[in-house]
Amino acid sequence: MGVHYFPFQAIIHIILETQQVAEVYWKEFKEIRRVLRGPSESSVHDQMSEMTSTFEKFCAIVESLKQEIEHAGIEKKAK
Repeated sequence: MGVHYFPFQAIIHIILETQQVAEVYWKEFKEIRRVLRGPSESSVHDQMSEMTSTFEKFCAIVESLKQEIEHAGIEKKAK
């Protein structure tokens, strides 16, 4: 499985509420990223790294996105 699949797998498992599986994918992604990443390239990159520095923060971001998607779906159906 390619490196780029790990964060998506983690997101899917957070949405499906299988946190333990999600955390495994997240940890694999973080480790591969740590090994492959060189010096920080931009402040945006630094901000993303900070936001996803812990699994709990990552979960909070995914949950927020999930709620926004659900809310947008409800609004679309209401129109």
